[in-house]
Amino acid sequence: MILETNRLILRPFTENDAADAFEYLHEPMVRCFEDMRINSLKEAADAMLERAKDSEYYFAIVLKENGKVIGRNRGIRGWLRD
Repeated sequence: MILETNRLILRPFTENDAADAFEYLHEPMVRCFEDMRINSLKEAADAMLERAKDSEYYFAIVLKENGKVIGRNRGIRGWLRD
């Protein structure tokens, strides 16, 4: 499932999102709220592969203007229905 607003796209993660995820997860203001701890680009790539497997509940938040992943949203089972 892909959701779009005027500025953002919410879509499943892909392994190509690793560099962007690594970048935003190292921001001090993000790390204090984020439970995902990633210390290397390799760990980020592995985490994105895991997130991609659970595409029904984990969404990458992507800026439409440049395709950059700036965060994530975790859904709750049952809240997304056709």
